[in-house]
Amino acid sequence: MDMFEAYLWLVVGCLMIVAYLTGSIPIFSIVNGLFGHRVAKSLNSNNSDIVNSQRHDNRLIFSITFVCDALRGWCVVWFMRNIIEEPAALGLIAVSVFLGKLYPLRLRTKGEKGLATALGVIIALEPLYFSDNEQLIWQTNLPMSLCILVICVLVVNQYRPNANA
Repeated sequence: MDMFEAYLWLVVGCLMIVAYLTGSIPIFSIVNGLFGHRVAKSLNSNNSDIVNSQRHDNRLIFSITFVCDALRGWCVVWFMRNIIEEPAALGLIAVSVFLGKLYPLRLRTKGEKGLATALGVIIALEPLYFSDNEQLIWQTNLPMSLCILVICVLVVNQYRPNANA
């Protein structure tokens, strides 16, 4: 590994930290506060999850939060995709933003389910293209596919306790 590669992976490590911190921003709590509602943790749950807004039949807050969570995942990966060309590095950053949603430090790593963020990250990682003859093309590679597999396994793991209830 030459000096340039070492520097590149140092930058990728710093970007992973930024992506993790971006993923841990409590969007539901912010949206809930903007609408003048009480703190999300007081809505029958130990964490601030958008499912709380769905439980209390507040579809507007749920919709805004879901879209913002998905956009957060998409924006981070899309922005990094325009900076970093290495698929493995981009995949690590994508997983980092998702892990920030699942295990935020502000909640002592007991976070949310992350379905909307996962959706945004996956759409940004594996975009669908239309060819010249209007056929749908899915452009993929191994590092991106592995990152999507990791994200899907983490989502299923987050929802496993709900399946037993």
